[in-house]
Amino acid sequence: PINGRPPVKKAKKKAGTHCHPCAAVENLVCQDFYRGARNVILTDITYLYTNEYQKVIYLCVFYDCFTKEALGWSVCQNMTTAIVQEAYDRMMESHGDELRGTKVLIHSDQGSQYTSTTFKQLLSDEGFLQSMPERGNSQDNAPMESFFGRMKERILNLIASCQDFETAQKLINGYMNRYNNEDYQFNLAGLTPAEFYQYTQNGIYPL
Repeated sequence: PINGRPPVKKAKKKAGTHCHPCAAVENLVCQDFYRGARNVILTDITYLYTNEYQKVIYLCVFYDCFTKEALGWSVCQNMTTAIVQEAYDRMMESHGDELRGTKVLIHSDQGSQYTSTTFKQLLSDEGFLQSMPERGNSQDNAPMESFFGRMKERILNLIASCQDFETAQKLINGYMNRYNNEDYQFNLAGLTPAEFYQYTQNGIYPL
């Protein structure tokens, strides 16, 4: 410690800085996840293993709690701010018209990728509201953890058998697309996440 203060770790290039207690924002969600389509978007980063050497790769997802749809995601070999930027850009490219002009809450943990000035500016530029839970309460991001858990139950062994990053990335991208468009769910009125979103917008049940 210097002058009674803990040392500040130097962040890697393109990574968010550490030890910034004022960077966290208020919890605006408070576990009220299901307010409506495109209203509460959760995001988090999880890690996966590939090949016999158990090399770690990272997956970032932006997830609509109400429709259970993966709106944007990114698979990277390093956990820097770039993984969040890429997943966010993918979400905005595919669903920006559905999100702009609404009071969208983007809810994440207090990881340095989400408390970074870069990410905060991304949300501010679009008029989104940022929300974060207190540290150490997994229930404040429970739907996101459930999504990752279900995905890992289904394809973790397949990812672990991939011998290179590109193969694992392709497998995960394929899973995400099939999940959104082919995973019929009882609690989504028997529809896929993508179909359920359209149903919430036009009231027409697809056959």
